[in-house]
Amino acid sequence: MPSRILPGIGLNGFWGLGEQWKVGGDENWLKLSVLAQLVVESATAALPSSPDDGYIAIVPNGAEAGKIAVRDNGEWVYLEPINGMRAWVSDVDTLYRFKDGTWEDVLTKNAIPVGFVAWWADRNNLPGGWVAADGQEVSRTTFPDAAALVTDGKVPVVAENDWQSTPTLRGSYTAGDGSTTVRLPDYNGKSAGSIAAVMLRGDGALSAGTPGVIQQDALQNITGQFGIRASSTGASMGGQVGGSIKVEQVGNDIASVTVGSPNQTSWLYTFDASRVARTDVETRSTNVTGCWAIKLFGAPANIGVVDVTQLASDFAALVAQAYTRTNIVGTVSQESGVPTGAIIESGGNANGEYVRFADGTQICWKTVQLDAASNPGGTAMFFSTISAGALEPFPAAFQEVFGGSVALETNTAQWGQVNFTPGGLSAFVASAISRTSGVTANVTIFGRWF
Repeated sequence: MPSRILPGIGLNGFWGLGEQWKVGGDENWLKLSVLAQLVVESATAALPSSPDDGYIAIVPNGAEAGKIAVRDNGEWVYLEPINGMRAWVSDVDTLYRFKDGTWEDVLTKNAIPVGFVAWWADRNNLPGGWVAADGQEVSRTTFPDAAALVTDGKVPVVAENDWQSTPTLRGSYTAGDGSTTVRLPDYNGKSAGSIAAVMLRGDGALSAGTPGVIQQDALQNITGQFGIRASSTGASMGGQVGGSIKVEQVGNDIASVTVGSPNQTSWLYTFDASRVARTDVETRSTNVTGCWAIKLFGAPANIGVVDVTQLASDFAALVAQAYTRTNIVGTVSQESGVPTGAIIESGGNANGEYVRFADGTQICWKTVQLDAASNPGGTAMFFSTISAGALEPFPAAFQEVFGGSVALETNTAQWGQVNFTPGGLSAFVASAISRTSGVTANVTIFGRWF
């Protein structure tokens, strides 16, 4: 019986009596040596012209594309792969599998896709390839696949200006600066002006209905009732109450509560949701704190002696903490004297305008109406005082005040002073012209907000 090719990797065997078997046997040993635990140098690099014997690689292109090239005895030997054959590819440190004429990266193929969102217990220890979803900008060059999700419309995308001005849109991506960056969603509530850290939900009933839109917290209605009795002699409220309404006797003759004859018992009705529900500054479900993170990449573009996957994740984490043109101005905050928010905060209200800095410095300014001017002792100077009631409250609270200035809204020669006394602040303006109470002065106060 002549020899034949065996199933599987194609070994030769079953030689007949007297048949020459050495050549076929040597080929068998070569195949077994290579394929028993297949490890190749590369699946993408061109074959070197004259490597050392024992060099093994997958041919990336050309007539022998897809075959396993083995350098043996100064020559190239090409072995045919079969479906299901696996090879460890050294230059990318991953596992390939041959299927229907193509080698594919098994680990990447079966990996979590780029853009996937997951919760991780500690933001300081995110796994390689994952970046905290803090609303920060990331480089398109560093994360090309993640950027492609944005430019190709595979994730919710809104205009950068809308993202900045409308906090409910911060569950979406943006095109960043339009050329070099993209912006991630802020699921962790870290960007200045964000509503809060969010919980993720489906897009069905009771949801916002639009991907990337944050639905703010809401409370189901809490109701209660009380009864009122009326007659020709007056009206009184009785004891029929329920739910979050409470009734209690508070005394006699409270006209705003009881209408009728004198000496009738008065009752006070109050509404307090905490009587029937747990209450706090927000409505929330039971939860545990962690960090929402987004998978930005799975396979590094360049291989080196460092863990570039973890390096890129660490870099992205640092970017999230860095100050940029988008988060220098925002809400300043601190914890135990350490700044945790933006660098500069500014705003205003009916009490004036203010600016706060991350180091604790605060400046407030406002306009006030002067009291009538007087010139004690017939001097040439007229003094207009500003009472503490006109100076305070300030547009933002001070922890400590240590300076101030005051001036008239006029070019007339004048000077002013802010006084600090145990009873509070006061100020005055001196001018060479008599002023009435209709004159406006500008007051500036310096101090610290923490």
